[in-house]
Amino acid sequence: MNSTALKAALLFGLALLVVLISGAAWYFLRRRKRAASSKFGFTADRPRPVLPTPEPATVKQDETFIKTEKFVGQRGQRIADVLVDYATVKGLNWGVYVARPRPNACVWWIGEKYPSAPKSVIAAVHVGLGTVHGFRSKVVVLSDASEVDNLTRALGRAAKPRSAPSRSDAWNMPIAFPGFPLRPSDGIEIIELRAPKV
Repeated sequence: MNSTALKAALLFGLALLVVLISGAAWYFLRRRKRAASSKFGFTADRPRPVLPTPEPATVKQDETFIKTEKFVGQRGQRIADVLVDYATVKGLNWGVYVARPRPNACVWWIGEKYPSAPKSVIAAVHVGLGTVHGFRSKVVVLSDASEVDNLTRALGRAAKPRSAPSRSDAWNMPIAFPGFPLRPSDGIEIIELRAPKV
């Protein structure tokens, strides 16, 4: 076999390889096109892009409810102990109470069962969905409460709020949270941890 015949055979083989590759590519492209269209030439609609859907409010409520339950289970008794101990040692005429104004909120306080005046609550701890920062715990103590620093520190250790416990002068507004102070007409169960002195 001379070199000319060898070159011709190589060129023929190369041409055959190119034809085979082109044929295979054409076959797969045609098959893919057929899969995308029907027997009668109808093409399938392209799926619309999936947009993120906003979280329903119930999911956020459920998350807050779970966090509130966990907080009450881990810290509720300690908060109650601090408030009862303070009210007992100081000989206060006020009661100590806890209530769930909403399923995803809980409030502990020393004062009147149904606060009616700005200074009718001495100290309160609220846990639940805040108006701005999502789930949180908050401690508020009257500025003129006896041993205000010690009470604030003890409640801060028990509740571990994200922001520092705050003082309330209660000149114009009572200590208040979403859903608190409670009113008798609210129909919310209030548990008495320590009865007021009569």
